[in-house]
Amino acid sequence: MDLFLKFMPKVIIITDKANSSRLKFVVGFIESCFDELVFEFAEKTSDNNINEVFVVYHNNLDHFPSQSIVWNQTKVLDLTPERWPLPSLQQVGDSQILRFGGGQFDLPAAVFWMLARVEEYTSIIKDQHGRFLWSNSLLSREWKPVKPLVDEWVDEWANAMALKFGFKLSRKPEQKSWSVGIDIDNAWKYRGKASWKIFAGFFRDFLILRMKKWVQRLFYLTGSSKDPYDVYSDIKQWNFEYNRLIYFVLAGKTNKYDGPVYSTLEQFDTLIKTLSEQHLVGVHPSYDYLESNELLKAQINKLASITRSKIISNRFHYLRLKLPDSYRFLEGAGIERDYSMGFADQIGFRTGTCRIHKWYDVRQERVSELWIIPFCLMDRTLKDYLKLDPGEAIDTATLAFEQVKKFKGHAHIIWHNSSFDWAEDWNGWEYVFREIMVKMQMIFEESRS
Repeated sequence: MDLFLKFMPKVIIITDKANSSRLKFVVGFIESCFDELVFEFAEKTSDNNINEVFVVYHNNLDHFPSQSIVWNQTKVLDLTPERWPLPSLQQVGDSQILRFGGGQFDLPAAVFWMLARVEEYTSIIKDQHGRFLWSNSLLSREWKPVKPLVDEWVDEWANAMALKFGFKLSRKPEQKSWSVGIDIDNAWKYRGKASWKIFAGFFRDFLILRMKKWVQRLFYLTGSSKDPYDVYSDIKQWNFEYNRLIYFVLAGKTNKYDGPVYSTLEQFDTLIKTLSEQHLVGVHPSYDYLESNELLKAQINKLASITRSKIISNRFHYLRLKLPDSYRFLEGAGIERDYSMGFADQIGFRTGTCRIHKWYDVRQERVSELWIIPFCLMDRTLKDYLKLDPGEAIDTATLAFEQVKKFKGHAHIIWHNSSFDWAEDWNGWEYVFREIMVKMQMIFEESRS
């Protein structure tokens, strides 16, 4: 066993499913989580296997090495979503390990179920925006996604390997440990609107005694303060690295849920061009983007023409993600990275991991080239869904960051430029974004030291 302590041996997976694209996807993900981990498929053991480590994932467990870790094959990995035995999922003790019926834990099947979001292909329960929420999940009674379940499962396996074979697998850190996405649904609150609308709102606020907003409009109209949503110079003072901050810009209006699109306003083009020179810019498709792939392409092309650069990043407006259609649309439009994978109603990790990974198309049985960057929290989730006060929001965000640090993943957070408007429903949250950023930078700075 001393030999194993000196180098990382190749891990041989003895399986009768070596040709399964799903198994290859899962194994590739696990391999990417650790430094120097290399898997190899085989149908049987070799004659000279003294320095080899075995994982068995086979229908027939006879005649396999006693020195091996067994992934119990429950014959569900290759089932269609409609036939997957989802009701048999159950919690076991306090370990947060979910097992597929019969008390056998099928690691590849469980990881695939989470990463590929199998349950979303068949769920008919959606909210008013057509979204799959955490509260709709079969796991919602037993699991809160602030705990990245897949990462915990994989670590359980890594710990078992250490006990069995005497070597420790080291987590491979993501290239960047954190990033921030600013969603621009409305570039400005007042600027760009017709003057009569601004003045009409000014008098309406006065008549109904909405005094904070009235004073805000007064200051804007007299030039005493800038537009409340115009926070771009303030954000610039944070001195984010270029690829730590991404602005997602709403590029089309097709529904009442879309904000105004300033397609004829030169000031808007200038703003977006300036932002793209400072940081990354991604597309924020209009609410009804699923009506047509051509509609999505047109919005991406419009944004690309403003920034004079290729648009490769996306976050869906209202997090309106529908599998597999949404991601196929992104592939067809040339998008390479999506930042929409998370729940609107709960913080944490929708695919069970804080690590960046590729999307698997369950219907077409293929690993796509689209990268999923999971987000761990959103401003509206903290305030509107979880009903947290500012202090609780900061503490909750800290818990999520600690989980990402534990598994050396990537923490992406969503904030809106409109959430810096303290005159209305964000009153009292003036310091929250700043404190969350301080906590995040402190936590991940510690992980590098």
